[in-house]
Formats: sequence, structure tokens, C-alpha cells
Amino acid sequence: MKQLIEVSGPHELEQAPEMAILGVLEHVLLVASTSLVVEHPAVDRISECYEGRLPPRNVLLAQLVVDRCTELGELIGWYRRSCLRVLTGQPDGDDIGAGLPL
Repeated sequence: MKQLIEVSGPHELEQAPEMAILGVLEHVLLVASTSLVVEHPAVDRISECYEGRLPPRNVLLAQLVVDRCTELGELIGWYRRSCLRVLTGQPDGDDIGAGLPL
């Protein structure tokens, strides 16, 4: 989730007002996951830091929350691009669903 967050333009917000709240949610997800990584530096490096030992529960839960924040951020990005295609009248290409979770 360390990429730039796409911001909707005024025309897009008129056609799809949910984009405003989704933009806020994307920022909140980024702040939440960054805060957890700062609080628990072992997040994203659990196997290196604990080398076969069971990490503390709070570190495991922090990793799960960071992973879910990343997944939700990706879903919002896919939704945003899908709405943009509809608004601009672009046909869905053969890549529809490419990279989407099953």
C-alpha cells in the first residue's frame, strides 16, 4: 500500500459520489497499516524476526490487519478503475478480472 492514492476529479465525483468516501477510506487504510508497521516493526518480516518461533499474538494480529488493509486498498483501486471505464465509455477489455482474487 505504499503507492500514491488516486484522487477523483469533480466530473467523476458527480457521476459516482461514493468515490469521495472511498478516497477517504484509502487514506485511512494507509494510515492504519503504516501505524501498525511503526508500532510492530516485525510486521512483514515475521519469518526473519522470529525464525521458527511463534510470534506474539499482537504481532500476528497486526500482520493480519495490515494484510487486510492492503487487500481492501487494492479492491478500491479496481472499483475506481472500473467506474472510470464506465464513465469514459471505454469497453471492458479482455483483462477484466485480471489480477482479481477468486
